[in-house]
Amino acid sequence: MKSPLSIANFLIILSGIGLHTYTLLSTFNPEYAYFSIGLMLVSILPYCICLLLSLIKPAFYWVSFGGALAALVIDGLTYHSVFISPQSSTAALGLLFAPLWNIFLFMPIGMVLGYGIERSRAPRHL
Repeated sequence: MKSPLSIANFLIILSGIGLHTYTLLSTFNPEYAYFSIGLMLVSILPYCICLLLSLIKPAFYWVSFGGALAALVIDGLTYHSVFISPQSSTAALGLLFAPLWNIFLFMPIGMVLGYGIERSRAPRHL
């Protein structure tokens, strides 16, 4: 049986991919199909990295969990600021920059925090 952490990790990854799939399908314009699909692929890259990490190295569930959770929080905030409560006409630029922020900043920070949790939970041998 899978551990609760691995199930939560998978659900967070699935939620992130689902959010970007929903965003693509709800805003799809055939004129910009290549751009929209490319943006979605870049946007789900952090989740794919976390999924691969958890599949290749199952002991790094906390690392994967931290990275995916950080990316999902930023993506959720971006979605809210663009589609639910836009504050300016340039709010949609967040959709372009959030994937880069996730890949290069927030996912690595979440992974480092997850690694710290993982290390703190490891049994210490004297």
